[in-house]
Amino acid sequence: MPASNVEIEGSFTAKIDTKYTVEYYYQINGEYKDTTAIKETRTGTTGETVSVTENDKNQLTYNGKKYVFDQEYPENILSGNIAGDGSLILKLYFKQQFTVRYTDGVENETIFEDKVTSGLNYNDDTPKFGNDPVRIGYEFMKWTPEVEEKVTADATYVAQWQAKKISIYSKLLL
Repeated sequence: MPASNVEIEGSFTAKIDTKYTVEYYYQINGEYKDTTAIKETRTGTTGETVSVTENDKNQLTYNGKKYVFDQEYPENILSGNIAGDGSLILKLYFKQQFTVRYTDGVENETIFEDKVTSGLNYNDDTPKFGNDPVRIGYEFMKWTPEVEEKVTADATYVAQWQAKKISIYSKLLL
């Protein structure tokens, strides 16, 4: 052992290709699963703060379904410092979006413009059409399929009509 203190001088350079992970989670039937749907490996400089991009938040479709970034979900991890061991994981959660459409069900004629409501979340109240639709010479019977109370999928409700019976009276004069 030396009889006096030894001073060692050195310099360190942060690694510029340290891996970190971005994971994407997609809601199914109103719930998030514990396993990630998509996992991306990215690189950056050790100790650097990185964040997800706006493009990362714009994952609009997954498996043919519509999604929107769930910015209020508490388990999102949108930024962090890149750890030298590659353990940083950023997480983004996306909620499924649905569309409800009411249509007149009449071919080659427009009784009313389709009423379309988009951007609905799982388990939202199903938007109502309003007053029963009106068609001259017909009576509105119901929507098919039957209108669900809550939104659980995209839905198209088609008006069902029944022709009104018209009675004609005539008087015969002799």
